Amino acid sequence: MFDLKTSVNLANSRRRPELFDPSAIKKIFLISVLVGEGEDFSNFMDEVKNNSVHVFTSDFAKIVFKELDTIKDFADYLQEKENLINNKQYMIIQGGEEELLAYYLANERTFQGIEKSDFVHFTGGSWESFKSEERYKAKKEADKISYGWDSLIEKAHEGSEKYELVARELARPSRLQRRSLSKMFYDAQVFAHNKINDKINIIRRVVSPDNSDTTYCFVFIDNFESIGKEAIENLLFSTCHVARGIYKKPKVLGIATEGKFNRMVSYDFCYTYQADWNEQDQKIMEQLQQKYGILTNIKTGNLIECEYPI
Repeated sequence: MFDLKTSVNLANSRRRPELFDPSAIKKIFLISVLVGEGEDFSNFMDEVKNNSVHVFTSDFAKIVFKELDTIKDFADYLQEKENLINNKQYMIIQGGEEELLAYYLANERTFQGIEKSDFVHFTGGSWESFKSEERYKAKKEADKISYGWDSLIEKAHEGSEKYELVARELARPSRLQRRSLSKMFYDAQVFAHNKINDKINIIRRVVSPDNSDTTYCFVFIDNFESIGKEAIENLLFSTCHVARGIYKKPKVLGIATEGKFNRMVSYDFCYTYQADWNEQDQKIMEQLQQKYGILTNIKTGNLIECEYPI
């Protein structure tokens, strides 16, 4: 396995069995979790056959999987840690790797200030001190809404097999990005609930984050169930196509649901990837706009989200 070229059969309760092909993966991180009591001093990185292996104690594994609970957040930490170790500093961590994690989180998810040091010594207590800070508590409170995005990922997993790629794309954003997306989705849902009536039966909200190759389309439809699945899918796809033409980003992810709040909620999803945009695509977009009025009267706004609100 350490040649990183061995295919592995994976089973996932949410999806069908699949073959993991390492050649299709851009970056692979190797992690070893030690089962047993932790130590005050630990070797948190090892090397096997020229491959870096992250060594977690069982205690730290519980901490890091809770604190960095998205693929992006977790992978970013592992990469920054490898970059730090590759600088060949002499480093001692007393109290567990959570002391290193505390430094990383407190310094805008970087190791600035120690990456060029010849010797680094972390004493115990940094992690507990960081958790007691008001900014950490404020972040945890602000993050609560972000788990609404996680519930959308679960909905996609529970749907048909065609939503497998949708679920993966929904899972790409970091916890902070999910917080922003959740806020905008909820705000749009409240707006739709209050505005939808006999004359207005569709509300659309498009989110195109900076530093992202994805545009998100939220569509809220009155009498969602009665319209029919095919009509909803066509409407959602048309909205995504128009958004691709307007915002110029190759990936578009669409979510459609009821216009009014209900105890039982249904969702439809759409994911498109289109690297190039030609004259025919533009023509279809303009026809959809003219026929259905999709995104013809756009009102823009901005949301600035700070990881630590105070």
